[in-house]
Amino acid sequence: MVLQMTNDCKKLLDVLFPALIQKYHEIIKEPQALKEIKTNSKGQKSLYIDIMLENFLFEQLERMGIHGVFLAEEYGSPRYFGKTTADEKYIIVLDPIDGSTNLKRNIPFSTIALAIGKAAEDEKIPTFRHLQCGAIYDIGTGDQYIAIKGEKAEKNGKTIKTQTLTQKKPLTVLYTDQRGLRLMPKIAATHQLRNFGSASLELAYVAEGRIDMYIDIRGRLSIYDIAPSILLIKEAGGSVFLTDKSIMNILDHIKENNTAYDPNAFLSIPVSLSTRYSVIAAANNRLIEDFLHIVA
Repeated sequence: MVLQMTNDCKKLLDVLFPALIQKYHEIIKEPQALKEIKTNSKGQKSLYIDIMLENFLFEQLERMGIHGVFLAEEYGSPRYFGKTTADEKYIIVLDPIDGSTNLKRNIPFSTIALAIGKAAEDEKIPTFRHLQCGAIYDIGTGDQYIAIKGEKAEKNGKTIKTQTLTQKKPLTVLYTDQRGLRLMPKIAATHQLRNFGSASLELAYVAEGRIDMYIDIRGRLSIYDIAPSILLIKEAGGSVFLTDKSIMNILDHIKENNTAYDPNAFLSIPVSLSTRYSVIAAANNRLIEDFLHIVA
């Protein structure tokens, strides 16, 4: 059953991902492509190209004769396609442009990010366990990252793996807010810090060994920011600490109980537009454990 679900998702990815890339290259040529035309569900400005790509994919799904739920940034709430005719439903997660500000300002660090899963029809809220395939298109370089659960993590058709740390301080992307300011002296003393402005691509960089860690403890990430990249990191041999709870409370719990994190706990976390996530992703478990020990 699991193998069949993965194969079904692979076939769908093989159709939808190239179509999205082709449509992007058509729309970006239009004069209004980078025009801000509305405010999305997160209070951010949506570009014309964001909305057009999202609507394009939903229209493709409706024409395919399959059933499922579509979770994407601009619409802001789940959209359902097809009629309930089977025991299973597809889960489609899309960020049409991750890094819209970068794209608008001609900074070559943005992506199209797509994840596909499948769940039983009666499962109201799917989890990360149900996600089977992910794909990320680096708009700036044309690189394509593909993750298939239990099978592979690839960049442009070649296998990628996370890398063993070769320096004392891991190269780390960090996002925090006021609540995490008390942690900054400890983090800055033990990590080399960077920010680029596209979660999906920063996480993909962890998967291929360009970056050692990605840390976002704000509790602001949405499912479409992270879904394909989490799959990519896991298939590349990396580790993920993902939570839909307050990261600060979890750090306090670790400190008080001297407990280690569970590297598979994220599999039971809901895949939902209403959920906000914090993520720590790294090349291996030890880096996450060391970080949690330092800050807790």
